[in-house]
Amino acid sequence: MTVRENLDFFTGLYSKNNSHAATNHALEEVGLKRWSGEYVSALSSGMKCRLSIAKWQLLEPGLLLLDEPYGVLDGGGVNLLEGFLKSQCQKGSIVIVASHHISRVLQLCTRALILHQGKLIFDEPRRQPWNSFERAFADFLPHGVP
Repeated sequence: MTVRENLDFFTGLYSKNNSHAATNHALEEVGLKRWSGEYVSALSSGMKCRLSIAKWQLLEPGLLLLDEPYGVLDGGGVNLLEGFLKSQCQKGSIVIVASHHISRVLQLCTRALILHQGKLIFDEPRRQPWNSFERAFADFLPHGVP
């Protein structure tokens, strides 16, 4: 499938039929508009991540579960992702991120949890300063929060 066909197919699975203009806008927002006719298989990993963000924009989910979302994104892709996540939270959506990029995620989150060997060892809402989180995290990393 092409990038455009992929977006149309994916959103159709959720009974969300977007206009041509809405799809164009989502592609423009993530920097893929000029690749709309290219096959998804020809895209780089980072561009495929951008395509996922376009899908999320079109679906407007109330809940996002993300596992290591920074993986293959370049600097612009990271900024795009974080901007999208912030806007989703401002709209009232729930975003749950599992990540090893602790310092980045701490800038975005309103609550943090630390799991260690499958056990919850920390669960607090964001505070300024967040000394308790840093103390809890320091028990597992010799240099504190990465």
